[in-house]
Amino acid sequence: MSIVYLLEPKVSVSVSEISPHIKVQKHARFGQFLLILVLVAAAIGCYFPSLFSGFMSDDYFAYSYFFKALHLQPLSLLHNFTGSWMSSELRELYYRPFMVIPHLFDCLVWRLNPIGYHLTNLIIHAVCTVLVFLITKTILRSLHDSTNVLPSFLAALLFTVHPFHAEAVSWVPGRVDSFCTMLYLSSLFLFLSSQESNNQKLRTVSYICAFSSMMCKEIGVGLPAVLSLYVLCKRFGTEGIKSSIKNALKETSIYWGLFIAYLALRTYALKTVFGGYAGLTGVLTDSIWIQRILDLKSYEKIFLPIPIEMVGKYNFNLISLFLLNCSIAGLSLVRFWFCRPGFRFLRVFVFTVGWIAIQFAIVSRVWNATEGLAGGRQFYLLSVPYCILVALFLVPLCEKDKRHKILNIVAAVAMIFYCSVLGVISFKQNKIWTDAAAYSKMFSAAILNQEQKLPTDSRILILNPPVTYEHMGLYPSYEVLRGLFEWPFCKPDLSNRICSLQPYFYNPNLINKSALNMVLKDGATKVICWNDDKKIASPLTYAPPNGPSSTDCHLDPVAHVDNAFIYRVVPNKPIRKQNIDCLEISVACKCNEIQNRKPHVLALLWSDSAQASERDHKHSTLWQFNGDDGSQGERTVDKDERMATSLATLLTKDGHVHTYRFHLSEMTSWNLFGNLNSLTLMLTNPYFNKGKTDGVNYDIKSVKLLNLDNEIPSLSLDASLWHRNQNGTYSSNNKEKFVFNYDASKIKEAKQLVVEISKPDYFWEYFAGSYRQKKLADKRLTMLTLKRLSGQFTVNAAIFPCRGDYQIRITTLDSTKNICSYVSDPVVVCVR
Repeated sequence: MSIVYLLEPKVSVSVSEISPHIKVQKHARFGQFLLILVLVAAAIGCYFPSLFSGFMSDDYFAYSYFFKALHLQPLSLLHNFTGSWMSSELRELYYRPFMVIPHLFDCLVWRLNPIGYHLTNLIIHAVCTVLVFLITKTILRSLHDSTNVLPSFLAALLFTVHPFHAEAVSWVPGRVDSFCTMLYLSSLFLFLSSQESNNQKLRTVSYICAFSSMMCKEIGVGLPAVLSLYVLCKRFGTEGIKSSIKNALKETSIYWGLFIAYLALRTYALKTVFGGYAGLTGVLTDSIWIQRILDLKSYEKIFLPIPIEMVGKYNFNLISLFLLNCSIAGLSLVRFWFCRPGFRFLRVFVFTVGWIAIQFAIVSRVWNATEGLAGGRQFYLLSVPYCILVALFLVPLCEKDKRHKILNIVAAVAMIFYCSVLGVISFKQNKIWTDAAAYSKMFSAAILNQEQKLPTDSRILILNPPVTYEHMGLYPSYEVLRGLFEWPFCKPDLSNRICSLQPYFYNPNLINKSALNMVLKDGATKVICWNDDKKIASPLTYAPPNGPSSTDCHLDPVAHVDNAFIYRVVPNKPIRKQNIDCLEISVACKCNEIQNRKPHVLALLWSDSAQASERDHKHSTLWQFNGDDGSQGERTVDKDERMATSLATLLTKDGHVHTYRFHLSEMTSWNLFGNLNSLTLMLTNPYFNKGKTDGVNYDIKSVKLLNLDNEIPSLSLDASLWHRNQNGTYSSNNKEKFVFNYDASKIKEAKQLVVEISKPDYFWEYFAGSYRQKKLADKRLTMLTLKRLSGQFTVNAAIFPCRGDYQIRITTLDSTKNICSYVSDPVVVCVR
């Protein structure tokens, strides 16, 4: 508090005025101290549950790295200054060397006690809250000549309780945003203070904090532009626009110099100015991020920040918060009606909005990268000017008369109530993080229990790892999953035995059948399956296909319930599950004109845990659809990434026979626990009433269980020419030429074959949600044509433009150059 006192502008007073002046100043300092205590208490109250969250997801990977470095190779930490962050391929395009400081502090002080790590996060958040209060107070005094501390307090209160920040505070590695923001705000506050007091020592410390912020995370590079904008707004109206811009740049020139120095260091270390997750390059550079920015639902999450898990029946919580937002907006209109903004308010408004625009331009690419709340931790720094703007719109900055004082009181009461509601949401969200950590611990314990039963030299493939928990990412990639079993959390050699079918678990519902069978045939690799319903891990063994490859089925009626006809699918002759690729049904649906107004659905269901309670049931339904480009795909019906145990499609209601296929062998749940005895077919009828169909006629012509070996070309690799990496990709022993085996000779009408190569780190199934395509991708690197239907083909290494993971797949063409088969299961090639 002494620093704040020294920063107060010096005023000449007489001797007789000194004593009252000191008393007033002491009262002001004491009041400010109480407000800061309230803000810190609010931060602790909202995020106290996070102290007991434990470790989860990236935590294990990150702290294993630091523990290994401290105990084995301390000098390896210097690589963070000359290369990628944590020397990891997952983070190979990130330059964040100063983040080593808080991580090393935790490892040295707290060792393996997760409470200490979360305490560090909470302290960082509390410091950021206090800085928001001091910065807002200084900005209003400088740009508006306002001494009203209420807007500053309310802006900081909104910041500390807002659900935006759950990821940055509750997740240990999420501190990359909060720690960077703390240094960013410290530099900004010291800059503002040095302007008022003309103290060069404060300005020097501000330079250090600014550069440190940039070296913690890329979002720090926006600080020079924000400072220039502040100086410009402060000078605006006192001198010409050109002179204001010139003086603003001159006064912040050292910050711009630090920005250039940071870019030079980053370019030297990473060999590029740009960056991002290497494995997500294809996803984040796709137009999908632009669509998310333009999607109004993304902005709904800003004003209605309620996780899906907390949306009550009939969306009661959403409706309540929506009405509360409307009340706040209405109060803002009243505030502007009775207290018209002047030129000084315009300066504050322009600066705040400009601050938002500058920081949003930096994080726009990863906007809504997390599906829980808009922006997630990416919104941490951006929320500072957002919260200040909300407070400015609600609270009059002056107290000229009684009317303004009443508005201040009403605004304070409304804002405190609003923040209380958001604080409750943040508190409950932290409970979700605690549950996620407990779930992660349960998962690792189950895997370790199975591992003890396996030979010590066997490789372990974990099938169906938990990708998310209540919309929070747990193990979205092989590297993060492997980190769960790193030393010092597990035995030193265990992580080197963990392997995967694919490097990224984009879609938990999809499984590459070819890759799974190849691993199951390998006696040195053991497969462990995680059952999310039963919370158990169990081994999966290879059962070679035998018996018939397809069979007709008949339907046994089960019931007419919930406006649906339900049948049990019964094969006409014994057939093994391993021989089945899909269920094909031919059905005609005819409705009268009224019946055509509502959709009729055909659904196939399977599960060995159908008796699970609704509370414990973790399964969902996938819709089959045809994309605008003609591709086939599947998307989830539910708002959660739960594993699907049912497929559904809309029925064509023209009275003609149509054939529908449900591809089972690409479904993870089918390979894990689906069985023939649990296959159920359901035809819905929205107008079903008391046993009467009301003009709806279903005519089921045939039901078949099919093997698609004669419709899916095979693509394989020679073990003598390729090396299978632990993450499911393949590296060629020959760095010049890549040789592939293929066979499409069983496919009728096939005349030639097409090889399709993806862009680097671009996974087609992420967008389609299915491997069973009958159309080539619009976005690919290149395409090759082969005349023979079986044999080998060679791809020259020169065809790959850069290092990365590339998907290779094949399909066949008939005599008219049209695709006459499915596209093969892809093979992921690692090019380095």
